[in-house]
Amino acid sequence: CRGINDGAALERTMRDLMSYLPALQSVSIVPAGLTKYRDRLYPLSLFTPCECRALIEQVNRMGERCLREHGRRIFFCADEIYIRGGLPLPDADFYEGFDQLEDGVGLIAALLEDFGYALEDTPLPESSTRRVTIATGTAAYSTISYIARRLCEAVPGLWVQVVAIKNEFFGETVTVAGLLTATDIAAQLKDADLGDALL
Repeated sequence: CRGINDGAALERTMRDLMSYLPALQSVSIVPAGLTKYRDRLYPLSLFTPCECRALIEQVNRMGERCLREHGRRIFFCADEIYIRGGLPLPDADFYEGFDQLEDGVGLIAALLEDFGYALEDTPLPESSTRRVTIATGTAAYSTISYIARRLCEAVPGLWVQVVAIKNEFFGETVTVAGLLTATDIAAQLKDADLGDALL
């Protein structure tokens, strides 16, 4: 939570958690999710892009220390923090087996790695007339678009359109695909040419 348990408080928390080694497996640093439904709730605000970059630097410093002293990184920032900070995400090897995928830590790196393996190992058709639309959240839009371009390059004639759906239901600060509602997807794709299938 910005201004509450970040900065010096986060540094102290990470140091305190290190006392649980070797039983401690990994820790994810994930920003509080803020929806538009915040009436009469404690006033929280989003981290700025600059603050996200500083947060990543702070967590990675501790991760590097843990890697030197304990052979594991232990502390990881959520993908959302990298995206909001405008920084490239680390490669799959950085995440040491993806212990925190459910918390959105390394999810994009895992997806890109899996896609790369699938592209190498899957027999692809020489061409295709298939037309597909993929709806996703704004956070994953650039990654999904990159995957779609790679797939279309590998299969001539394949048409994949990627659409970023804004989260009107929870508010535009909620950017993950998993929290999109059918109402938003239907409203924003109404009358669009979706091709043969919508994914």
